[in-house]
Amino acid sequence: MSTTFKTQQMELIVNTKASVALFVIKGKIGWDYARQLDGEINRVITEGYTRIVLNLDEVSFLCSGGIGALVYHMNRVQKKNGDIYIVSNSDYIQYLFATIGFNMVFRGKIFETFEKFNDTVLSSRGLTLNPQDSFYTNLLQAKREDATESMEQSLVENDSALSSNNWEKRITG
Repeated sequence: MSTTFKTQQMELIVNTKASVALFVIKGKIGWDYARQLDGEINRVITEGYTRIVLNLDEVSFLCSGGIGALVYHMNRVQKKNGDIYIVSNSDYIQYLFATIGFNMVFRGKIFETFEKFNDTVLSSRGLTLNPQDSFYTNLLQAKREDATESMEQSLVENDSALSSNNWEKRITG
C-alpha cells in the first residue's frame, strides 16, 4: 500500500508491507507538517505496522513537533515489540540528532544508508532490500515522484522463497 502527501514545503511518501512502514520525506517539516507526519505515523501504527523506517535524506528542516512525534511514536511501537529506524546521510540530520541527543535516544537505529540498515536490521531476520529493484534504487536516491509500486517487490527473503505469512513472522520476530 502506498500513500503520498505533497505540498510546496514537504513531500511524504508512505509504503507499507506486513509489519513495516517505510516513510520517504523531502523538504521542510515545520509545525503544520509535523502534525501531518504525526498523523501518518499514528495511522500506520493503528493499522498494525510496528517497524517504521524513515528516510530523512532530503529533509532540510525538522521542527520540535516533528522531533516530538518521533520520540512519542518510538515509545508506542517499542511497547508492541517494534521500533523506529532513521536512514539519512544528511549532514543536517546527523548534526541535529547529535546536538539534541537523538543519537543516544535512537542508538543503533540511525543508519547513513539503506545498505547499512539492510545489513544490520533486515539481514538478521533473513530479509533484504533488493538492490536490483527500481523502487529500491529510487529510494536510495530519494528521487521518487510516485510511489505506486508495492513494498513487496522491494523486500525479499535472501533465498527468494518468501511467503506473506512467513515474512510477517520473520520481520516481527
